Amino acid sequence: MTSEPIAAVAIERAVLAIEPTVSASRAKQVRWVAGELRRALERADFPAEAASSLRALLAPGPVARYLELAAAQQLTAMDRAPRRASVNSLLIRRQCLGLIAQAAGVPFDPPQLPQPDLLPAASGQQRTAMWRYATTIPATRTRTSYHAHVRLGALVGVVLDTGARVGELLTMRLVDLGPDLETLIVRRAPQHRDTGRSPAPDVCLVDEPTRRALRRYLESRAELLAPHTGTDHGMLWVAANGVRAKRGETSYAKLPGMALTSKEALIKAYRLAAHRVNAAMAGHPDWQPLPTGLEQLRRSSNPTSARQGVLW
Repeated sequence: MTSEPIAAVAIERAVLAIEPTVSASRAKQVRWVAGELRRALERADFPAEAASSLRALLAPGPVARYLELAAAQQLTAMDRAPRRASVNSLLIRRQCLGLIAQAAGVPFDPPQLPQPDLLPAASGQQRTAMWRYATTIPATRTRTSYHAHVRLGALVGVVLDTGARVGELLTMRLVDLGPDLETLIVRRAPQHRDTGRSPAPDVCLVDEPTRRALRRYLESRAELLAPHTGTDHGMLWVAANGVRAKRGETSYAKLPGMALTSKEALIKAYRLAAHRVNAAMAGHPDWQPLPTGLEQLRRSSNPTSARQGVLW
């Protein structure tokens, strides 16, 4: 019976150390990459020295070979159609390799990868349709749906005025809002850039329509936090309804008013709104379906126009 390679054992230890510290989605990605690494170690065409330790496995040569095999879909756990992996999936793999290296305390030199092909940004017509939907409160609603809709309006306005990414939205605090809500600090943290530096604060001007949406949201936020005892946690974006969240193997309840810590909550809220806008606009002349990705709305933002007081 052949013993498991030292590197494979070290991978599992690193994964166990990572899982309690990251979101459920990131933990799943790390498990996925760990499985591919173990399958790579079993291949005859993979560098034999990589099996001796995790340090050897994460050296530039084996990492390059791993990414080459992964790009060709040669490390999947099931049969797949013969197509190459996307650039985005390779970027995720690189990020997970960095997490594994960090958890194990071994050096890692992130390899250069091509930039992903960007999906089309939302058009002016699509931005306007989303804004109108997000800031028009439905006549028939529950209190929970009201809170979620008000948050959506503030979220869309902030994204359009500042161009903030989802991760940057989650770091926003009440203290980042300026007097009369005329400014908002965004801590820029571009994706796929491992600079090792803290996000740089960027003071963005906020347009009057977004200020109105924020005022309404802050009233809603205060109502959601009212039942909670203790001090305000200070985070800007909060849960509008009760949901189940998971960190590692631990599942817990996230009550209304609790700070949002997961990108998925904002992404799902926007995606649902985009589907509803598309359903409402279906059949209108010249209407092209609104992209359902919050990132595509962000890339259509025009902070310069917002600074000049021009509504998109």
